[in-house]
Amino acid sequence: MSKSKGTSYPFDQPFKYSVAIHEKATGRFIGWCGVGVLDFLAPEKELYYLIGRDYWGNGYAFEAASALTTYAFDVIGLDRLYAKAHPDNKASVRIIERLGFSFERVLEGLTGDDEKCNGEWLYVLTK
Repeated sequence: MSKSKGTSYPFDQPFKYSVAIHEKATGRFIGWCGVGVLDFLAPEKELYYLIGRDYWGNGYAFEAASALTTYAFDVIGLDRLYAKAHPDNKASVRIIERLGFSFERVLEGLTGDDEKCNGEWLYVLTK
């Protein structure tokens, strides 16, 4: 990972940056999207997002995830980005695949705080 020129963010240190997502028409907070350390693969970084159930199916997650993926590669300077989703969450799997991420493996054998990720699908995207 390289530090982007002209930025003062400490991208060479472990980080998790989340941005709020607001509905344009109302300004209402509807979720968040972020990039940060994938704890069980540190120092690797992951893309993550959460949209409130009332706003599903409107393209908000894809729009935010797409913008943040571009930011991760073009501004932060990442060469690789991971994403994960439970296989039953078809919408998230579709978003991740639509962004160009490739399936890497099913997560298993994780313990402690990461144990809840067992069974999720791990995807990777390289610049």
